Amino acid sequence: MDVSSEKAKESLTVVQATTKTTTKSLAATYASPALILWGIITVLAFLGSHLLIVLDLHKWLWHLWVSLTAIGSITTFLICWRQYSRGVPIKNPALARAGWRDLAFWLLLFVYLGIWLRLVNHWHGLQLSAFICTVVMFAYVVMGLYEPGSKFMVWLGLSVTALTLIGYYLVPHDYYCLWMAPACGGALLGTGLYLRFRYK
Repeated sequence: MDVSSEKAKESLTVVQATTKTTTKSLAATYASPALILWGIITVLAFLGSHLLIVLDLHKWLWHLWVSLTAIGSITTFLICWRQYSRGVPIKNPALARAGWRDLAFWLLLFVYLGIWLRLVNHWHGLQLSAFICTVVMFAYVVMGLYEPGSKFMVWLGLSVTALTLIGYYLVPHDYYCLWMAPACGGALLGTGLYLRFRYK
C-alpha cells in the first residue's frame, strides 16, 4: 500500500504530538504526589515556625523542620517505591534509570547543602530559610530543564524563587513565615493539585 509523503508527515505529526502529551502526562503523574506532599509539609513548617517565634520558642524551630523534613523524605521514598513497584504504562529502561538518577541528584544536593551551610555558618534564621528555599528551587529548575515533560518545574522553581526574594527583601521580618507558607508551600501544593486533576 503506497503512502503519500503528505500522509506520512501527518501521521508523524500525530505520533510526535501523542508522544509529547504522554511524556507530559507521565511526568505530571509521578511529580504530583511529591509536590502535594511537600506543599503540605512546607505550609505546616512555615506556619509552625511563625507560631514558635511568636511564643518565643526559637530553640524548637530546628526540631520542627528536621522532623517534618524526615517525615517528608520517608514518605517521598515510599511514594516512589509504590509508583515503581506498580510498574509504568510504558516500559522504558530509561525511566528506571531516571528515577535512580533523580534520587542520587537529591541526595547529593543535600550533602552539598550541608557542606555549604558548614562553610558559611553565620546565618540568621531568615537568611538560612531563603538560602535553602532558593537552592531547592534551583534544583527544580535544573530538573525541569533536563527531565522530559517537566518544563512546569522550571516555572515553579523560578516563581517560588522570586516569591522568596520578595518575602526576604520586602515583607516585614515578623511576617516572613506567614508569607512563605502560601508563597512556597502553597505554590508546591497548588501545582501538585493542578497536575493531578489536569492529567488524571
